[in-house]
Amino acid sequence: DECERLKTLANMPVLESLEVKGCGRVEQVADDHMPALKGLWLSDLNILKQLPTRLPSLELHVKHLPNWESTFSSMPCLGRAFFNNCPKMQTEVLIYAISEWVGHEGQATQPQRLSVLKCKCARLGWKLLEQLPNLIELHLDPESAVLLSSQVSTFLLSLKYLYLGDNNVEEEVK
Repeated sequence: DECERLKTLANMPVLESLEVKGCGRVEQVADDHMPALKGLWLSDLNILKQLPTRLPSLELHVKHLPNWESTFSSMPCLGRAFFNNCPKMQTEVLIYAISEWVGHEGQATQPQRLSVLKCKCARLGWKLLEQLPNLIELHLDPESAVLLSSQVSTFLLSLKYLYLGDNNVEEEVK
């Protein structure tokens, strides 16, 4: 299988969307030569340890990356971030990195949609979520929301949709 020989993805200057699924030997997705990338979907990559670190604008979907430990440095216009089944992901790193990023022309741009599901090490407490005042949609499972305050509406003023996944319970906040 050709995909099994692929170790690095890079050097695609006009590529806007990239989906990589089940390529077991991919170790990294290099961002040096993908400046136009706006959508990145990664799933079932067993040895991937690092995501691109310098993407200017992005919708990010990450699913089943067992060895990825969440390294982020510069995604200044991350509008949507979806994380599912990433057992080593450290949410604190993500949230603090997001709060530090400054978007184009000096405007801070933060995700409006965030989903963290089945990520054992991810713990989204209210102090971390306070760093995301523009969040309008939040999806969490019980493990990810372990420290979520019942006062979520007092610090996430833009939040329109809150999905808590426990026994098929969904709650909508207006």
